[in-house]
Amino acid sequence: MWENRRRPKPLKIPSDPELLARVQAGLEEKLSPEQIVGRLRRDHPDDPRFHVSHETVYKTIYLQARGGLKRDLAALTRTGRTIRHPHRKTGERRGRIRGMVSIWDRPDEALD
Repeated sequence: MWENRRRPKPLKIPSDPELLARVQAGLEEKLSPEQIVGRLRRDHPDDPRFHVSHETVYKTIYLQARGGLKRDLAALTRTGRTIRHPHRKTGERRGRIRGMVSIWDRPDEALD
């Protein structure tokens, strides 16, 4: 049981040549990892070794040890990036009150 929790875990896709070939073919068709996973599940509904998550595909592309395979797979992505960038937050999430006056700018009559 403890073997399942061991880190780092071996990547699933590179250890299966047929699965790797299908993922690579999907990337060559400029499919997203989500589309590749959907196609794998549709084509192999009863074979659990083809049931991988899109995150597994991303990990195979971006987290693999440096080498020829990583560069080849990363070059096939839509963006061509070799590093995965997190999404940036766009501004503050709270709403703003239009025409708001600061408490410091209140007239002196408001002090009463």
